Amino acid sequence: DNGGCQSSRNSFAAVKAARSNFKADLERRWLEELPGAQRDELDISTLLDPRFKTYAFPGLDDDDISSEKDRALASLKGTWSYNWRPKSPSPSAPSDFSGTVSSVFALPLEPDFDLPANGDASSQEDEVQVQDELEMYLSLPLEKNMDVDMFSY
Repeated sequence: DNGGCQSSRNSFAAVKAARSNFKADLERRWLEELPGAQRDELDISTLLDPRFKTYAFPGLDDDDISSEKDRALASLKGTWSYNWRPKSPSPSAPSDFSGTVSSVFALPLEPDFDLPANGDASSQEDEVQVQDELEMYLSLPLEKNMDVDMFSY
């Protein structure tokens, strides 16, 4: 009886079509239509999860998402540099930094927030001497246990 084979072929074709539609829908929602600010937050959250900090995912080839990985790292490093990176200690720096950031991705509230000028050699020397905490985190080995409790990590 050839009816069983035909039914299996139809089921396989239906599953294949559903997978293709699902993939197209995910790409549309997450890559094409997702607002940039939300995408940045999701990318940064993903990279801060020690299981996915290399932006590698099961079933995806690195070559397929290399531009997304570069974009995610740029978002993380930019947010780190402008919002999260601790300032170099200075004799006049206040010891209480509470209230300096209005939210995770917002600009600092304090008016003294400034980035070092390109020609400021002393600030560049400080950066060279101290390894950045973000770079240290990214250089640590990938957490391979997918069941790790992220709150106790």
